[in-house]
Amino acid sequence: MKTKSKKIISYLLIMLLIAAMAMIFAACKANNEDYSYMISNEFTPANVSIINNDKYDNIAIKLNENRDVKVLQLSDIHLGNGAMSVKKDRKAMNAVCKLIEDAKPDLIILTGDIVYPNSAFTGSSDNLSALKIIINMMEKYRTPWTMCFGNHDAEYMADYGKSALCDLLEDEKYSYCLFKRGPDNIGGMGNQVINIYNADDTFNSSIFVFDNGEYAGATQSSGYNPISNEQTDWYKSEIEKMNAGEGKTILSFAYFHVPLKEYKIAWDLYRDGNNAVKYVYGWANENGENISSPSERGKFFDTAVELGSTKAMFCGHNHLNDFSIEYQGVRLTFTKSIDYIAYFLQGIANKTEQRGSTTLIIKGLDSSMTSDFDIYNTKLTDIE
Repeated sequence: MKTKSKKIISYLLIMLLIAAMAMIFAACKANNEDYSYMISNEFTPANVSIINNDKYDNIAIKLNENRDVKVLQLSDIHLGNGAMSVKKDRKAMNAVCKLIEDAKPDLIILTGDIVYPNSAFTGSSDNLSALKIIINMMEKYRTPWTMCFGNHDAEYMADYGKSALCDLLEDEKYSYCLFKRGPDNIGGMGNQVINIYNADDTFNSSIFVFDNGEYAGATQSSGYNPISNEQTDWYKSEIEKMNAGEGKTILSFAYFHVPLKEYKIAWDLYRDGNNAVKYVYGWANENGENISSPSERGKFFDTAVELGSTKAMFCGHNHLNDFSIEYQGVRLTFTKSIDYIAYFLQGIANKTEQRGSTTLIIKGLDSSMTSDFDIYNTKLTDIE
């Protein structure tokens, strides 16, 4: 009888503890009023038009004047949306504002880990409310933008899965969000093409956005999957369709969250002094020059090299890596991060060199550039 009573008491204590924890996490959720951020009243949005369905059945933007195209990449914002992360969230959002206002882009691409639903660090696992905060901020800039998912945006500890986040992103009330759920059954959500047209309606280039942020298993320790063969086949068919329509090999670029295995292969070759890799800028500053790529290569990179269309690829994920190198005719670029929370043990909140953005300039009709594009990164400390 005593044993049974002890079990009941233990059970009740556990239930009380669970209830107390739930109350604490609920109380830790931040109010929207806490997320004040500084958008300049002098910011002028890009002079571009959004085409919801172009001749290739893709969403597109069109320049309204002859000039170069500017694409801004921001990554790993890690908005927590909890009372434990309010101050760091505000810093992250102000960083985003400063980088957008400095770049004055035509298109903005957020390459994953936009939110961070880890209640142990933030006090909230409500990734949907966190994403709403980001969307509302982005919409105020009246500039076309999209995003791909990272490994944290809808991971196992989050309240909502990718489908719910897609529903939010595709809400028609968001006039400047170009995000599309993408084709079914090719792997991930948010695989999409954004085409760019010059002011005279001629084809400029294509932006491919991939969802490659899922874990290979249930948690981060399982590693990452490569871009799937089905995603690669879809990419190839889109390239070939547009090549046929334009009568030439189109210029294209690829954005995703997790670096391809080829990032690590190319960096190791460069460090070994191999002339097959051309160094452009930056370094692998992650612990031990770590590059957290999938263990398997997949066929995406080889397919891209074979097609000859995609001249540069961009990723995030490793917050301390910011290098750009050329391998087999393709620029492989890590962007700088925004994060003030996730790399807690590395003291990320107090670090500065890794925080910033990456800008892609694509040649326009009146460009004086000698090549089709240029890439550079911006340190937040240089514009503060």
